[in-house]
Amino acid sequence: MYYYFRRWKRDGTLGRLNFSLNQRERERVGKEALPSLLCIDRQLVKVAPFVSEETGVDGNKKVNGKKRHVIADTLGLVWGVVVHAANRADGATAERVVAPLQGYLQRMEKVLADTAYKKVFLD
Repeated sequence: MYYYFRRWKRDGTLGRLNFSLNQRERERVGKEALPSLLCIDRQLVKVAPFVSEETGVDGNKKVNGKKRHVIADTLGLVWGVVVHAANRADGATAERVVAPLQGYLQRMEKVLADTAYKKVFLD
């Protein structure tokens, strides 16, 4: 199973599959295939001490772990995710979440975000 996951992730199959399924679900509920409004937010995830992947301590919450930034539409369908060490700044990472969508989501007009992302999106 992991063989196929790695292969599909590397060649973009997982991303295309997610994009296609999101479009089909939106059409099924009577919405346009592509969203015009998205929401981005982050979640802090604690990690166990034996995890060897890149981790860091979030300065605000004093938690050792990882952050994941998720961008979703009004139906809650996930259009993008970025995971990184918790000690990295939220605003700088937001661009990595939104940038790949700019070529695919032609209707994207507005992204709702909290103040952690304010500078990046205003620029």
